[in-house]
This record gives sequence, C-alpha cells and structure tokens, in this order.
Amino acid sequence: MLARGVIEGGNMLPEAAYPKLVWVLGHTGFPPDLDEVKRLM
Repeated sequence: MLARGVIEGGNMLPEAAYPKLVWVLGHTGFPPDLDEVKRLM
C-alpha cells in the first residue's frame, strides 16, 4: 500500500486522522500538494 502512496498514520486513531486530514487538505491549496500533505500528516 505504501508503494501506491498511502500515508502512514502511525498510532493515530481514525477519529483523529480524519479531521486532521480535512484541515491539511483545506490548507494546502487546490489541487493539493501531496508532498506537503504527507509532511503535515
């Protein structure tokens, strides 16, 4: 899955990962810069 671009969440719960991802996507422009998204996550 990592080879396909899945971002590891470590021990982050889905309940925390989803709002964080929404915030990150809202602050990285459109279309999102995937390297920036990975760095912020």
